[in-house]
Amino acid sequence: MSDWKPQDASSSDMLVRSMSYIKPLAGGFGPKQTKCELKDETDHVNFDDYVSMLTTTRTPDVPSGGAFSVKTRTCLMWAGANSTRVLVTTKVEWTGRSFIKGAPP
Repeated sequence: MSDWKPQDASSSDMLVRSMSYIKPLAGGFGPKQTKCELKDETDHVNFDDYVSMLTTTRTPDVPSGGAFSVKTRTCLMWAGANSTRVLVTTKVEWTGRSFIKGAPP
């Protein structure tokens, strides 16, 4: 896991880090494990308002793993005096052809 660092020189509040790990896979066919590559980026940081972070996950070693990434957005906001509301959304972003998705439109 890398340290958090500024995304660019003009924005010291917006940070980025990367990490990777090996994930075992349970299945009768295909690889027994895969490397997961994650990139975390802060989108909005205002502790009086909300904090939003985008995590991009890639698994390039699995079949068609280079054709997509999973984007997960995590938003933290106040839900009261002593509580936090957490909203997590996710989507698959296709970047190439895959037997899973088929040909691009």
